[in-house]
Amino acid sequence: MFSKYGMVKKETFDEDAAAVKLERPHSPVAPPSPQKSTTSRFFPTTKELDVDTFLDEFKHEPAVCGRPRTSRSAGKIPVQTVPPPTIGIRTPTYAPILDLKKDQQFAAYLGNVAPLMLHARERYGQPGSGGMTTRQVRAWLNAHPEFIPAHLAGIEWHVDHIIGDNVGGHNWPANYFLMPKNVNLYFGAWLTLEKRRYVGIPAWSAATGFTVWATQKARATLPFGAYDPIEDKFLSKRSR
Repeated sequence: MFSKYGMVKKETFDEDAAAVKLERPHSPVAPPSPQKSTTSRFFPTTKELDVDTFLDEFKHEPAVCGRPRTSRSAGKIPVQTVPPPTIGIRTPTYAPILDLKKDQQFAAYLGNVAPLMLHARERYGQPGSGGMTTRQVRAWLNAHPEFIPAHLAGIEWHVDHIIGDNVGGHNWPANYFLMPKNVNLYFGAWLTLEKRRYVGIPAWSAATGFTVWATQKARATLPFGAYDPIEDKFLSKRSR
């Protein structure tokens, strides 16, 4: 069959199908009901659940990665929980940074411990000794516990470089400060205003003054041309 739009298929009349349609009564077809989502939603609408019921279910639902979750599936089947990943994630270190009193700052600064300074000059003051490391200072303090500040009694403490040795600080009691372990880990190797306030201006000024003195002395005698960025690379690593 042809038309002005081209060839179209000729419709055929099926007598059997027409007979069946005549025997059946006409009934309207109901529109399809919207499919209910099987996924769980965190916040149901007010039409589905009143506030009191929602809060009651909210408290008893399991938590997913630390956040409560409401199950809307049929039969109130609990939602399976997935614990938060712990492998490969570094937990940040938080330290209770408290302002030390002036007498605590004075006692914690090892440049004020005269017997330790004398021991350092006699034992580690010669050229080429490399100074007195934090391990050697800890050993001396363990042998003389009366010089450990009272506010550090009963807790784990570290001998901290006020000016980090990885940024030019030196291994010497004039650059050391006793502080709790968690506080030392909190500061790390950073030179911050928070750390300067913690150790106090007197200790900070004495440590920076000693660092400047050592740098000026090294400039006068150090052969800068002998530095090799490959062979001397290990010297830039931190030593304790």
